[in-house]
Amino acid sequence: IHVVNLHSSTNDLCENILISGSKEAYEGDMSYYADKYNVPIRYVKTLSREINIFKDIAAFWQLYRIIRQEKPDIVDTHTSKAGTLGRIAALLAGVKVRIYTFHGNIFTGIFGKGKSKIFLLIERFLARFTTKIIAISPKQKQELIDYKIAPAEKIAVIKLGYDFAHITPKDTDFGSLKQKYSIPDDACVVSRVCRLAPKNNVKLFIEIAGLLRDQNIYFFIVGDGEQRELLKDMINNKKLNKVIMTGALNDVKPVFADSDILLTTSLTEGTPIAIIEALINSVIVISTNVGGVADCMDDGVSGFIINEFDPQMFADKILDIIKGKIDKESIKKNARIKAETDFSLDRLAKQTVELYRETVG
Repeated sequence: IHVVNLHSSTNDLCENILISGSKEAYEGDMSYYADKYNVPIRYVKTLSREINIFKDIAAFWQLYRIIRQEKPDIVDTHTSKAGTLGRIAALLAGVKVRIYTFHGNIFTGIFGKGKSKIFLLIERFLARFTTKIIAISPKQKQELIDYKIAPAEKIAVIKLGYDFAHITPKDTDFGSLKQKYSIPDDACVVSRVCRLAPKNNVKLFIEIAGLLRDQNIYFFIVGDGEQRELLKDMINNKKLNKVIMTGALNDVKPVFADSDILLTTSLTEGTPIAIIEALINSVIVISTNVGGVADCMDDGVSGFIINEFDPQMFADKILDIIKGKIDKESIKKNARIKAETDFSLDRLAKQTVELYRETVG
């Protein structure tokens, strides 16, 4: 979503070429989003999320050949695998400006201490050959400094930008989710929108649902990923018939139209797009305090941040909201203002192009 938004919003100001890898079998296909904005994608099929030495070498050489052919002024990379191969290919191809955007760090141990240490050493090494690093929140910039990835002067903060028209529900979206899944009109809907991966900690979401099984609350898990079957088994074993897995959806507007609360339970985050989508739609957000979440909303003002991975604390906050112990209308109003102020597409385009021009000189 971010790279398509970035491409479409800056294409009148600089010539862009968007290169993408292939999706894994367990991942949803989001090429529809690029089609919506008429953004062409050049695919490198061997570039994939999983580590595979033979495919990774093939992907590297294909990236190198594309960069040599196109002779770009700047190579701007996103995500760990593409960021590693893309920056090395750009360096060897003679590109003077190499930029890397962190969308969330993987140094907190979620892949095990050994792997996290290796990833950290790799990022520190690559940072030496990176012209500029982009953090998508002030808090993330501080994390990168604390992890000694790069000095402060090498890290720029550019928050995500979003096309709010894309996510604003139509009149026909309201009530459609409840109707599709036969949810009572007076039920509270709590949603989790994410890739079903370990870092997103959907298990905690299910544990919270278990604590509230006797309430008139339905829990929606929207997305796909490698933990799909594991999470499905967990739901079935706990006999949680009010937890519904929708799979990946091309259109999530009905989800935000009918959701009262968005629950984010991640172990690590950059700036979660689902939170921005919820804020602009005045859906109350409750989230773990990780990554750039605290830069997305102000606790108790435009959303709620929970400092512990404690399902009971989340459950208590949900009950406070649905039982009227919290001024919901004030939170919703402040949420929308926060999103409109901090995450506009125009601001993203302006700041990014300014950085490009500054680095090219």
